[in-house]
Amino acid sequence: MGTARPVFRKFGSMIVVLGTSLILSVVSYIGITRVFLIRQVEVVGSGIGVQIDEGQLPHNLLFFPSEKIERLIAQNNPLLSLVRIQKKYPGTLIVNAVQRIPTALVVTASQRIAIDTDGMVLGTTQTPDSLPVIALDIGIMSPGDRIDTHTLGTSVSFIEHMKGTVSVKEISVLDRASFKVKTEQTDIFIPQQGDASSLSDTLQNLLVGFRIRGTMPTSIVARAAARTAPGVSTPCARAREGRSTPISPDVPRGAAGSTTSGPNNEDDLRIHENLTRRRKRPRPSERRTHRPCAQQRGNGVPDDREAHDAPFAC
Repeated sequence: MGTARPVFRKFGSMIVVLGTSLILSVVSYIGITRVFLIRQVEVVGSGIGVQIDEGQLPHNLLFFPSEKIERLIAQNNPLLSLVRIQKKYPGTLIVNAVQRIPTALVVTASQRIAIDTDGMVLGTTQTPDSLPVIALDIGIMSPGDRIDTHTLGTSVSFIEHMKGTVSVKEISVLDRASFKVKTEQTDIFIPQQGDASSLSDTLQNLLVGFRIRGTMPTSIVARAAARTAPGVSTPCARAREGRSTPISPDVPRGAAGSTTSGPNNEDDLRIHENLTRRRKRPRPSERRTHRPCAQQRGNGVPDDREAHDAPFAC
């Protein structure tokens, strides 16, 4: 009998402690839930409409899964480029949203749609006329769709890299290998393949030099340089070596009708100037350097001046 009472007292004390702890936990949970209950959701963003189903959101701000909800809101609102959630205790949830900015206007056979740098279709309403135009042959697109083509990616990358140097008006596909880029004063022909960033840097250096000189060319042709095996010399390669003049990035040179090669080894840039002043006829030595190229291509160009002015000659 004497040993049974201490054991009973010991278990009785444990039950009391556990019961007290359970009651305190329930009271604390109820208190925390009520104190940190989300009572208000604020959306920060100028002119932005964000669809949020508050009924499906967690109700407790203290244990709110911010990163998960940010991903869900971004998926349900594709026209937003950024979503960030802030907690304002005790019961306010702040959603910071940034709307996508239109970069170009894609023109198809049946639509004129604004896109951003990621190729996301933003819609057809309230599209600024000052946006660069990209001509594409694609199907019907809706806001929230993404245009994921090599042609659009190269065009948008070129537009972004050339900002601050020239204002691109329109980009169209010239053929399978090149684009035609229209600016205010110059038509630029660029390859579809290659590094748009490196090509843009070279073009920027050339255009800045021409702007300093006070004369702008009417057309610039840029294409990937032909690759030949080491030690192999072709008529076109010899002709290029005879008529090309290396220049520095900051001080480009190029007389009317001449060929100028830039500092980028990956691209062969050629400048064709159609200025208002009378163009000088090419010297006999210059005419001879173009003849092997015409012969190699087999075009049979009869006129030396036509071979000299051909925009895609070697």
